Amino acid sequence: MTPGMPPLRRLASLLSPTAGLLVIVLLGAAPLAGAADGKSPFTVASLKLIPKAGDNAGNYAKFERLARQAAATGAKLLVTSECYLDGYIGNTKRNPGTTRESFLAAAETLDGPHMRKATALARELSVYLVFNFSERRGDRVYTTAAFITPEGRIAGTYSKSHIEATELYSPGTEFSVFDTALGKIGLLICYDRQLPETSRLLTLQGAEIIVVPAHSEQVDLINEDLMMRVRAYENNVFTVFNSPFNSLPPTRRAKSSPTATGTWKKASSMPPST
Repeated sequence: MTPGMPPLRRLASLLSPTAGLLVIVLLGAAPLAGAADGKSPFTVASLKLIPKAGDNAGNYAKFERLARQAAATGAKLLVTSECYLDGYIGNTKRNPGTTRESFLAAAETLDGPHMRKATALARELSVYLVFNFSERRGDRVYTTAAFITPEGRIAGTYSKSHIEATELYSPGTEFSVFDTALGKIGLLICYDRQLPETSRLLTLQGAEIIVVPAHSEQVDLINEDLMMRVRAYENNVFTVFNSPFNSLPPTRRAKSSPTATGTWKKASSMPPST
């Protein structure tokens, strides 16, 4: 069966240059190629918020407000950007004032106060949530995506495996796929998408959807559009990409995305026809 292009709908307005935008994507409008049974359509909300470094409480408050808006429109999967909670404080290029002390202070454990709030919110809204934060494990910190179920349970985590020289984070080593009512969902973070092997590892574990939170100011057509389309094509999967920054210039965006009138680019790519 030939999957149809998932329709994209922008259902919320830009509140301010840094306050946030919901990019709503209807994903899985046709059965995924090779699936035994058809998948029901569902809505993904890509929460496009530019967080403030070290302001966990303020960042969470903005997230919660838009998460409620997203759930009210029918979104079943909510995705934040990389290290959204703490504003990606462990990247010293973007946050040159970060010290080891401030880094550790902003990082939270998996059972930290804002993670408890996030799990409770997912349960209240009955949504799946990919919530990104700097995760502290002992004296190490990871850029982590927590996969939270509609029951408010942390089904597992993924920690970014490819760390750049300007990052204070430790690399993760595990690639996980989560079996959900929406389909099998795998996670990558930012630079991980650059390497075809990472998406292939998830696909070999059965992933039907690959979600890629990022925090990159490099917003060219190749990195934020074509690369995600290629990963979708190579692996016959859907992809969801989230970065908090403006994506494509209007002239390029108009040629590549049905959401050309929006400030942000689309958050999903379609798998190839079969």
